[in-house]
Amino acid sequence: MMTYTNDFDSITDEALLADAECVPPVSDPFQTQSQTITLSSELLDRARNLCQTIRPAEQWQAYQNAIALLGVQQWLAEREMDISTEMRTEVNTCSVYGGAIAGLLSGVGQLTINGLQVGLIPIGSLTDDWIAIPRAMLELDDYVPQLFIGIDVREERQQVTIWGSLRLDTLQTLLSASTLDTDQDWTYRIPQQWFTPDPDAILLYLRCLDVDAL
Repeated sequence: MMTYTNDFDSITDEALLADAECVPPVSDPFQTQSQTITLSSELLDRARNLCQTIRPAEQWQAYQNAIALLGVQQWLAEREMDISTEMRTEVNTCSVYGGAIAGLLSGVGQLTINGLQVGLIPIGSLTDDWIAIPRAMLELDDYVPQLFIGIDVREERQQVTIWGSLRLDTLQTLLSASTLDTDQDWTYRIPQQWFTPDPDAILLYLRCLDVDAL
């Protein structure tokens, strides 16, 4: 179990999202093509600052969630994904900025990117067979995303790995023939193989997916 010290510092806010070309997903869904980015110390300081008002018992999870969000924003910026003021506003209303809920969810909910409802899932390790998804993201309408994105957060290395994604309609089809295991921390365990390990597919979804079709 990693330990967390409450050494938060304030830092200037930055705008980070960006636009990407549509790139088809790989044909082999089990071929991992994860993309790792290195976060600046300023971004990590910003993540700590976002957690200042969270209860101590929930600060570590809130910190992980904030790093996941800022990491995705930096990744999209590096992929030159054009964003509007409206999209920046939508990002700033996600659960990371939601006060108490920021550390209660083991992920980032209520996040909208290009009109698509997105859930960010910080995963423990790329070698894990299972991924923990908050029950709220499967059971509460306000938190159910249309796209789940798996992210490996390595705070000690100042790195975030954008690993893979799972569409809600695909998940619903898989669930119709499966039974989920429930953990005591209010999460469901999803097989990692249900996710498509191709970050380029995420860019495709964020730019081209018909939201109304989901």
